Amino acid sequence: MADMSRCAISAQSRRTDRHQRHEAERSQHKALVEIICKLRQLIAAETEADGPPDDAELARNFVKETDNIFEHLKRSELRCPVVGITKAGKSALLNGLLRADLLPSTNVPATSTCIRIRHTPGATSPTLSDSDGILAEDVPGVRHALWSLSGYGSRGKSTPDDDLMLDVSFPFLERTAPAQSLQFVLVDTPGVTEADAAGLVQATLAALRESDAVILACSYAQLQTRDERQFLERCGQTRADIFRHPGRSFFCVVTKMDLKNRHGADLSSVERLIRDQLGCALGEHIRQQSQFLWPVRAELGLLARLVAAGAADEAQRADYLKIVLGSQRVARQVTAQALCTLANDSVEFSGLLGVETMLRERVAARSASIRHKAVHGRLMGLIDDAYDWAHTARRPRLQKQLSRLLEAANSASEPIPDHSGGNEQA
Repeated sequence: MADMSRCAISAQSRRTDRHQRHEAERSQHKALVEIICKLRQLIAAETEADGPPDDAELARNFVKETDNIFEHLKRSELRCPVVGITKAGKSALLNGLLRADLLPSTNVPATSTCIRIRHTPGATSPTLSDSDGILAEDVPGVRHALWSLSGYGSRGKSTPDDDLMLDVSFPFLERTAPAQSLQFVLVDTPGVTEADAAGLVQATLAALRESDAVILACSYAQLQTRDERQFLERCGQTRADIFRHPGRSFFCVVTKMDLKNRHGADLSSVERLIRDQLGCALGEHIRQQSQFLWPVRAELGLLARLVAAGAADEAQRADYLKIVLGSQRVARQVTAQALCTLANDSVEFSGLLGVETMLRERVAARSASIRHKAVHGRLMGLIDDAYDWAHTARRPRLQKQLSRLLEAANSASEPIPDHSGGNEQA
């Protein structure tokens, strides 16, 4: 009886926690809506005021950005793009999380457009669609369609405008993920250093601009390159707010850990190298942060999962054995049972399980809180920019109104109570 009573009390406590969290989310959502609407009203009035034409145009741009932020708040998807320089291992990481070889991943630049990958609970096969409808509805079809769209083929530089959506089940969210108020979406993005690809750069930065959280993929084999430094600086200029919170809205995955590092650095030195790079480009605060770096061997993890599930073809099986054993002669002597055990060990060694836990517990489980913080960050940045413009344009009345709105926005940023099993970082 005592055990039953404790279980009943625990269940009631969980229901109370969920109710309190839901009420806090509703209150914060309402406050953000009111602030966005008030900001739009203030700025829209300036488009009709007397003054230079440039001021009116700038005011219209502020109104447009306010509308974008409002649409972000209403959006039903929690978007987390995977960004990085060309060949940072973004698509290979996503394939490892999908447990299927779907996204183009080669030794040459292969991703030529943003692809939203939406978790669809219970989906037994992937479905690829664009603005015109369904393109493919099974693994071979999706793989063929995505590879045909990669690079600079018949669609060339028009691909960044395409609205590609891949509906698929993420296994790590299927059974153990807490109830989510928003649909979980990862976004595969083009590398930003591809030659003659300004449209692709803009597509990647646009995905970052509209994101709720972000995963930065850094290749272990390409640490501290000039391309990476330039890319990180552009990221900071696009969404400075999202990079202020490593481990909450910003995560770094160090890919290709099984390759040789050009600095000759061992694993213990990688974290320092990355912190130095991120600190210089995104802010010194990152040097003092912890628990936002995840080393992975994505290709090994994917091959191991395919082998363990009996879904690997002969080429994939041979590639896996070559990686872990280094000799085809030795590989022929491995029994099926030993191979399965070896593959399961490789999955754990690959680091993919740690990334999955991070996405499940720190992102998907806190989707509403992360959304509100992302919108709040964009909103604060816009109010600051509008205040600076009002000061430059000598509009003291607007300055005073924006100052009061900034105070209201600050008070709307109170953290939502976290009952998801961990402490949310400040």
